Amino acid sequence: MDYQLLEILSIDKFEIFKICDRIIMIMVGAKIIVSGRVQGVCFRDYTQRWASSLGLTGWVKNLSDGRVEALVNGDEDNIRKLIKEIKEGPSMARVDNTDIEWSDYKGEFSDFKITW
Repeated sequence: MDYQLLEILSIDKFEIFKICDRIIMIMVGAKIIVSGRVQGVCFRDYTQRWASSLGLTGWVKNLSDGRVEALVNGDEDNIRKLIKEIKEGPSMARVDNTDIEWSDYKGEFSDFKITW
């Protein structure tokens, strides 16, 4: 990269790298169903905190059958990081299975919430 040209144009080279990172992000959606001991162990809070820290949007909720469901939108790499953390779960949880259904990015959420 020609840094002299960037200086002439008054563009910060780190800003260019930041823009390039955003351009190569692959935005997707994912529905994640988690089974095991995942209710009553702060699993939704754990998921919400991780998703928010990764810049993801969507929601997480308990299902009536004892599982937890999350609908997530954002950068594919960050969703994969979230899935890795979900498989680990908070200390009191036991994750037996995670089912993931990938989808197109819809951009329908502004943040990541715990819902009912």
